[in-house]
Amino acid sequence: MRPFLELDGIRKSFGPVVALDHVTLRIEKGEILCILGPSGCGKTTLLRLIAGIESPDAGHVRIEGAEASEVPVHLRQIGMVFQDFALFPHLAVWENIAFGLERMRFPRAEIRQRVRSLLSLMQMESLWDRRIDQLSGGQKQRVALARSLAPQPRLLLLDEPLGALDRQLRERLMVDTADILRRIGMTALYVTHDHLEAFAVSDRIAVMQNGCIAQVGTPEEVYQRPASIEIARFFGFENFVPAKRVADHVLQTDLGTLKCAAGADAAQDDETTILIRPDSAVWICDETRFDEAPNRISGTIVRRRFLGAQIHIVIRFAPEALLSFLLPSHPAPPPVGAPIVLSLNPAGIVAGIKSA
Repeated sequence: MRPFLELDGIRKSFGPVVALDHVTLRIEKGEILCILGPSGCGKTTLLRLIAGIESPDAGHVRIEGAEASEVPVHLRQIGMVFQDFALFPHLAVWENIAFGLERMRFPRAEIRQRVRSLLSLMQMESLWDRRIDQLSGGQKQRVALARSLAPQPRLLLLDEPLGALDRQLRERLMVDTADILRRIGMTALYVTHDHLEAFAVSDRIAVMQNGCIAQVGTPEEVYQRPASIEIARFFGFENFVPAKRVADHVLQTDLGTLKCAAGADAAQDDETTILIRPDSAVWICDETRFDEAPNRISGTIVRRRFLGAQIHIVIRFAPEALLSFLLPSHPAPPPVGAPIVLSLNPAGIVAGIKSA
């Protein structure tokens, strides 16, 4: 059975700038796939090619097995949420959401039902008759999202759809949006630079860097085992330590001998780099547990930042070795300047990570 959307060897340049470099990707029907990457990596260009706004220099875009270049843009049944809203300022909220349905000649009763449902979901029932120029930026973004969902397109492209909203509203809407898409079986490509947003929304994530797909996997896979140091840094990871593998799942480092659960494919005695995720540490505050705790490391706290439920600490383990960790704020870890002993979960130590 063929994938719903196939991208094969897509290449696109703008003058001397290569925006997309042989991008190949498969999306299954009903899947929400996030294109995740920093600004300028080619995410939006890829969406524009799928929508037909741009044409590739090379490669193929196939939707349900059909070459997309042979299908006019207005017949592709693709919805898109743009970063700049693309709303009609002379129409009210209700009219903006209903616009596509009216153009497609949906029955009036169904139009009313869909618009009311989307207004309720976006928490905008009381604003149904407001003009667009009377709305805040966040309200405009919610109208744009609702309008794109209303016709139930066979493929939905979302380009940073929640970027204009505050964090609390974004967190609520990202979950609501994913729930809606899954409930109606929508196939969607969701572009974002925020990895937490990608983790919350997607079934799979395609990490883009410099116009290429650098890694594809479930949110758990790309978080737990990033394919390169560059991807790990993009996720905010900082703890990279040289190591030598001395036995299965056993590494010799300047921190001591550590056991890991990932990266067992390295050859014995190979020198490698390990990633220690910041959430892998537990503070050993009870001396009776020292001997039973795995991967014990000792150091001195040099920085400490309260983040609410967590405390971010930076620990010096040697004159040139600084590692950062996130610990629960209760019990609170020691103050700056105090010694500390941590136990590292083997599942949080990734061996064999390399530069792209």
